[in-house]
Amino acid sequence: MKKKVFAVCLLMIICGLAIGQVSKYKNLQDRFLEKKQTFVVGHRTAQKGSEFPENSLSGIEDAIGKIDMLEIDVRKTKDGKYILMHDKTIDRTTNGSGEVSQFTFKELSQLFLVHDSQTTGEKIPLLKEVLKAAKGKIFLFLDLKDIDKTFFDLIARHKMTDQVMCLPNNKPNDSTFVELELASKKGSKILFAPWCRDLSNHSKVIDQYPNQKMVHVIIWPQYQEGLLAVKEVCELARANQKTILFNVLFSKYNNALSNGQEDLIEQLLVLNPDMIFTDYPVLLKSYLSR
Repeated sequence: MKKKVFAVCLLMIICGLAIGQVSKYKNLQDRFLEKKQTFVVGHRTAQKGSEFPENSLSGIEDAIGKIDMLEIDVRKTKDGKYILMHDKTIDRTTNGSGEVSQFTFKELSQLFLVHDSQTTGEKIPLLKEVLKAAKGKIFLFLDLKDIDKTFFDLIARHKMTDQVMCLPNNKPNDSTFVELELASKKGSKILFAPWCRDLSNHSKVIDQYPNQKMVHVIIWPQYQEGLLAVKEVCELARANQKTILFNVLFSKYNNALSNGQEDLIEQLLVLNPDMIFTDYPVLLKSYLSR
């Protein structure tokens, strides 16, 4: 009897370890409330220059256990299937050519992903495959390049509503945020992180969508010296009990650690962001864990 009890306990421990970091939290909001450490978000892969193609199933599996969240891009095929693809066309990232919207998924499934100018043996993944692979293991930041209302149904069917965050594909300075309005309806659990080209737009978004929990702050080059404008947005966000995401992809902070510039990262951390979105998440995660 004791051996059986021991075996069951051991199995539970192993399963808990296999599930990984997401299983410790009911949802993203729980993770943010814990606030032990700045949340690290990767850009299409776990690390720029990795051996895995962007927006690939292998890249997502590689990120599990290394970073907190991975950003990937979602587009719709001609027959209404959701796939991972950043560009409007498949030219750059596959061995095919043409616009995603002109192909059925069956047609796209005949192609292979390209990485570092070399054709790989990997296929374009369906979003539903990715949701299954990520569930209970890693949070996802979904850049919505091309969707309709069926996207939300797909997320709900896979019970990933509280494990994803979405980036609406709005135009710069567009304060309507149609996708944001959908998510603002009563009962919605999906977190949205709309981006603003001008930092002054954040006040408008916060006022218009009080139920949204995220403030997505892109640190453009014109804001990176001194970070005064960024600090003002952070103060506004904190006053409204918002979670703050720093997007450093377009600034000198993105590759600071790869260049040995730890002082730049410290400048960001003084502002106490909840999340940092970068091309070098593994480096940042390691730095924060020291």
